[in-house]
Amino acid sequence: MDEYAVPILPSRDLNETLDFYARLGFELRGAPPDQYDYLIIGRGGVELQFFHDPKVDPLTTSAGCYVRVQDAAALHAAWADIGVPSDRATGSRLQPPEDREYGMREFALVDRSGNLLRIGSPIPPHFDTSVAHPARVYDYWLGGTDNFPADRELGDAMIRAIPTLPAMARANRSFMERATRYLVESGVTQFLDIGSGIPTSPNLHEIAQRIDPSARVVYVDNDPLVTDQAREIIADVPGVAYLHGDLTDASTILADPLLAGTLDLTRPVALMVVALLMYFPDERRPERWVATLLDALPSGSTVAISHPTADFDPEAVAAANAAANAAGIPLVSRTRDEFTALFGTAELLAPGAVPIAAWRPATPPSDPHESYYYAGVARRA
Repeated sequence: MDEYAVPILPSRDLNETLDFYARLGFELRGAPPDQYDYLIIGRGGVELQFFHDPKVDPLTTSAGCYVRVQDAAALHAAWADIGVPSDRATGSRLQPPEDREYGMREFALVDRSGNLLRIGSPIPPHFDTSVAHPARVYDYWLGGTDNFPADRELGDAMIRAIPTLPAMARANRSFMERATRYLVESGVTQFLDIGSGIPTSPNLHEIAQRIDPSARVVYVDNDPLVTDQAREIIADVPGVAYLHGDLTDASTILADPLLAGTLDLTRPVALMVVALLMYFPDERRPERWVATLLDALPSGSTVAISHPTADFDPEAVAAANAAANAAGIPLVSRTRDEFTALFGTAELLAPGAVPIAAWRPATPPSDPHESYYYAGVARRA
């Protein structure tokens, strides 16, 4: 059996790595050790053998994991299929090309019959990693690996203005989780998640379906990296679909057959617009897109929104916004009144438009203004 080194560890944390591969259908073959030494997981005829080398970072080198396959020629063909130059697809060890950046889940494997297991896909030819993208900057703040130097550079520049930005990103994820649980427990079990971003566990559908296995979710995003990864994660999940679309073209989202094919549009739907409207200045009137989507949903549907504000620290937020705008990403903050206006005619549910840490927390925050965001959930008549 041949062994080939490839960079496919999604995390430095063993439990996170095991959870990631479990979602892709891999099973443990042996008890996990304290480190990666001797840990083997498998899927069909493919085995991933992890080991720990304290001299290297497993996320940035190919020394973190071996893929053991029976058919070396098939593996060569698989790598060639995703763009590995032929002069690198020979020899006893197959290394990925040094001039290519791989993100999480961007790899291909073959089984013992030579069948390609498309667990991931290559970066699309039109995918420009030299320009920062909001979803990848957000992923960087959350500690993810689906980001590139331009994303990290902008993320760091904004952190210099607001050192707690990663904590604020986590606060947004926490709001999404709390809002999802609250809505499902209130009887709203269908979700339309706009600008869903790079998949981060627990995903919305995982939270909803833990409470009600019949819950249904449609994710919408316009980022090609999100497209590939989201479809991989939800491929075998009942009641969940991914729609490639854009908030600015709400009518196209509503006309997509995947929407009506996944959600029962005779029953209430929760529209989720978390940490998204900040990319649209007032002159673009983002509230009209929210209204278009919400008005098309049945009576009793809800909308959840979170949005940054300068109300709590104007100077720091202005510096962070300036860094984003300099990188070509328009970023705006809004006052509480401006945030409330985004809900249109929908009626805000208790506790209203509040600092994000104060929206139905499990325990009251010591400082509700520690995250510079407002959050709220409203219901249409």
